[in-house]
Amino acid sequence: MKISGIITGCIGVLVFGLGVILLGLGGYLYFKEQLFLKRAELTTAVVTENKRYTYTGQVNEYGVQHYYCSEFQFQTRAGQRVSFEEQSCGQLDQPPDYQVGQQVDVYYDPQDPVDTVQMREDRLRYTGAVAATVAGVLSALFGLGLSWLGLRMGRSSTGNP
Repeated sequence: MKISGIITGCIGVLVFGLGVILLGLGGYLYFKEQLFLKRAELTTAVVTENKRYTYTGQVNEYGVQHYYCSEFQFQTRAGQRVSFEEQSCGQLDQPPDYQVGQQVDVYYDPQDPVDTVQMREDRLRYTGAVAATVAGVLSALFGLGLSWLGLRMGRSSTGNP
């Protein structure tokens, strides 16, 4: 039974390593967002249009469904006008999340305002960092537990306590 202890211990080390990698990814994503927020500027964007799209996924019992994506526009401090569409559009067959003319706070990187816009009330920007960190902690703890179990199994088969 010494071989099963070695295998369990090796699997534990691999799972622990995966946990450390996930923890690193969570930290990277968190600090990347913090770095963006340090250099980002805050401004107000105005909803210029609500575009209606047809859901083209699999056909279901509800038939054809639609969703709306709001288009926004803002002006940078340098005077550049920037238009963008929200990244996470509304739900199927629901009214738009925003009304035309509504003002919304947004962050943007002055070096690249077109591709870096983030809506202020978008709470999902830390989701990846939190998910990676939680998965990393759980994997690391599970890996340590497996390693300990493998060590115990190896010792018990040789007669050591």
